[in-house]
Amino acid sequence: MEILKISATSNPGGVAGAIATILRRGENLIVSAIGSSATYQAVKSICIAHKYVEEENISFSTKIAFHEGDDPEMPKTSIRFYVNLNA
Repeated sequence: MEILKISATSNPGGVAGAIATILRRGENLIVSAIGSSATYQAVKSICIAHKYVEEENISFSTKIAFHEGDDPEMPKTSIRFYVNLNA
């Protein structure tokens, strides 16, 4: 499963295009963000991606969860959006 890491300066339209491309390939993905601004960009990107793929009858759902960082030197909590195609 591909992970897209979003920052506060990510372009929502560009990220939405990446999300749409992955969904068109029939794959699920994770959108990961650390911080409120990055989380906001991630939410905007997912909403825009929905518009990109709805005309192609591609439907997806999103589940949200906290994720603890794997690096003990720099423990960080991210928010992960699990973007899954609907059957």
